[in-house]
Amino acid sequence: MAQHLSTLFSSLENIKKTTELDEKYKISELTLAQQRELIVSVFDPFETPAKLGIAFNNIINSCVETTDGTNKDITIVEKPMLLRALRDLTIGDKFTKKVIDDEGNEKTENYQLNTLNPKAFHKIKKEKEIRLDGVIKITLCAPTLSRDTEVNKTIIQKINNYRRNIESRRHQPDPGEIAAQYLICELTKYIKSIQINEEIFNFTDLIVDEQIKVINSLPQEHINKITDFIEEVKKGEELAFTATNLETGKQEKISIEHNIFSKEL
Repeated sequence: MAQHLSTLFSSLENIKKTTELDEKYKISELTLAQQRELIVSVFDPFETPAKLGIAFNNIINSCVETTDGTNKDITIVEKPMLLRALRDLTIGDKFTKKVIDDEGNEKTENYQLNTLNPKAFHKIKKEKEIRLDGVIKITLCAPTLSRDTEVNKTIIQKINNYRRNIESRRHQPDPGEIAAQYLICELTKYIKSIQINEEIFNFTDLIVDEQIKVINSLPQEHINKITDFIEEVKKGEELAFTATNLETGKQEKISIEHNIFSKEL
């Protein structure tokens, strides 16, 4: 029986559709088990963004293989491009949306995702330097998937600790406080190193609380520069998931949510 099951699973693996992208990535279509992780991620609204990020990273690591045999250099710049390629391979580039018209009636509209252009992602800068008063230099970078997952797990842990602490005093969690914790942890993903005069500190060598302390100590002007960099890095989401309404021709950006691999968005 074990041998027959081994043969069955091997055969199932071999019949998966595959494609190549950007002369660097080999992509295999999604399985039901991989999509299940996305569904599970949405049941806790406080943790959903972090859990969803981890689920997408796991899917990429399971379904995508780089030509050098390792995914360690894949960053969140390529993430939306690879998710889009996975969607195209698994169910295609068309989808429907239910909308309410001016008369209050529900109707279904048809969309098609715009053609994916991998070369457009090459233009997104993955690294940038900012300076504080000419003495301190901070090097920013687009986080790898492993770094993204690491920080997302930290976010989940901190939210759980906060909620347990609050609920033990019979209070309700403050969504504003949770959002603030998300923001601070999110910013830590994008710092590669800090240089003071000639001494360079690798940011990931610091423990989490030290990373957060550094973020909290930065002037707002430099926080703004970091968030500007994040917006640039995340332009890939718009490149990968902009769609055309097939009835009106209107362009629309599609959010990367748990249902991104569905025929109805």
